[in-house]
Amino acid sequence: MTKLALVFSSDPTRYTTDAAKISYAASYVSRSAADWFEPHLNKATSAIRFTTYEAFVQALKNAYDDPDAHATAERKLYNLKQGNKDCSAYHAEFCTYATTLNYDDMTKILFFSNGANQDLKTLLSYQASLPKTFDEFVQLCIKLDNRAKQLH
Repeated sequence: MTKLALVFSSDPTRYTTDAAKISYAASYVSRSAADWFEPHLNKATSAIRFTTYEAFVQALKNAYDDPDAHATAERKLYNLKQGNKDCSAYHAEFCTYATTLNYDDMTKILFFSNGANQDLKTLLSYQASLPKTFDEFVQLCIKLDNRAKQLH
């Protein structure tokens, strides 16, 4: 849906009607979503049974959206571990879940620290003081992780 919004806003003169938006969006669905959409298309006339783009989006969300995205993101964040990944890759994955949750900086730092690998946790323990903002904390973690990888 995000990509569609970007396409529609980048060329608003091309997608002026709901039918144009639905047709464009439907042309990119595949697998089970294509099977879901098929009954909504009259094959004889090529008419789409959704009257508005909003109705199409809502029907699509009803079929495929996570009804409890917050709990899902929290579970994934809780189980996320850095492992052998670079800290920057761990951070990118962390942010995909943390953004949904809208946690404050201290809570994000706690979750991020818990998922960090043992090497990074050790390096953090040698720091006299840690940043209080999440962004500064992550920058420190990435620098420490990069230096540790250089040493190895």
